[in-house]
Amino acid sequence: MTFTTCTGTYAQVTDVSRHLPGRNFLEVRVAGRTVVTDEDVCAYLSEVSDEMDGVLRRLDFTVPVVNADSPISFAQLKDINAIGAAALVEEAYASARGQESERAKELQSLYQYRMDRIVAHGALLLDAVGGTQKADSIADSGLMTDDYFFAVDMKW
Repeated sequence: MTFTTCTGTYAQVTDVSRHLPGRNFLEVRVAGRTVVTDEDVCAYLSEVSDEMDGVLRRLDFTVPVVNADSPISFAQLKDINAIGAAALVEEAYASARGQESERAKELQSLYQYRMDRIVAHGALLLDAVGGTQKADSIADSGLMTDDYFFAVDMKW
């Protein structure tokens, strides 16, 4: 089976399918229509990728992050993009069948957790261009002078 190549996204249709084991949305039909086509998956990937790029822009990263320049960060973003799109695919599948999906909720929660970690610098995009200062770069910036250090109200 060949899949449509998605453009302008971090992940592809095959990456999304890895997060949905046991499901083959492209062959399931409800009311004579394929529930989720590979074009639908590309649209979900694009929607999620655009949201991710918005967050990254807010953090002063150069977007899109590209594999050639930032392979470590790209791999993280590719996985996050696939997880977010998988949540939307699973939700569409369940909705078409008149069901609710716990898997969609779990995937959405995982997507949000991974994005929150990027925002809080818990998952550092170390090789990505731009971004806000990280702790080690602040130490060399002149901000951590003795006057500054002793002026901070330390809570022990």
